[in-house]
Amino acid sequence: MALRISHQFFCLQLIQNITMAVGPIVQYHQNSKYYSARPPRPNKQVDNDLPHMTIQMPVYKESLEAVLYAPFVLKYVLSLLTTSCLSHV
Repeated sequence: MALRISHQFFCLQLIQNITMAVGPIVQYHQNSKYYSARPPRPNKQVDNDLPHMTIQMPVYKESLEAVLYAPFVLKYVLSLLTTSCLSHV
């Protein structure tokens, strides 16, 4: 039974991968409501009327080590110590 299911899964994956490789890709070359594949043509009248503005975005200067690595290692070491202390009791 398990062998039959694994064959079915393999065949479905194979068919799906082939279909995705040669399937329709026109949506990747056309603009839609939510996806911009091609930039709009320049329009001098509209471009000249736009105000000059700068968009400011926050920059986070914290390192990955300070945010993720150090707290994780601290909790991991504490859990190992707790586990080792409990196993000796």
